[in-house]
Amino acid sequence: MLRMTRLLGNSRPCYKGREGSEIDLAELLQGLAVRPKEPSPDPDAVSLSTIHSAKGLEFDHVWLVGIADTVLPSWQSLLPKARPQELEEERRNCLVAITRTRQTLVLSRANQYRGWRKESSRFLAEMGLSAVEHQPRDNLEAILYRLKTIR
Repeated sequence: MLRMTRLLGNSRPCYKGREGSEIDLAELLQGLAVRPKEPSPDPDAVSLSTIHSAKGLEFDHVWLVGIADTVLPSWQSLLPKARPQELEEERRNCLVAITRTRQTLVLSRANQYRGWRKESSRFLAEMGLSAVEHQPRDNLEAILYRLKTIR
């Protein structure tokens, strides 16, 4: 806890840290600027993030969901009028997501999204992957793909 007091005969505020030592205002402001804005995550917590926000990070275990055409790659990149660069960007995003993995990668998709049937992402075929496990659950059949070695 920080305490602000005024020294007798001095109109300048004096900031005291936890240990009771005086802290200069510039030092206080620097400490506030570098302090994390969010509390440290629980080491046992599950992190949910987008592909874009995961860039530059690595995780022991990664679950990439929605590996279906019109999901990843997005439907916009599959339109006839779409530029080839759009599909290439989707492919790079898929690679970014996969390379966040240190140990285990699970790729999954559902057979239906909002009532519409979806096929496996073309990126899976490009990687030489095929379905290895089917788990029917209440009209939702999750198909899991496992990649043994990432690097």
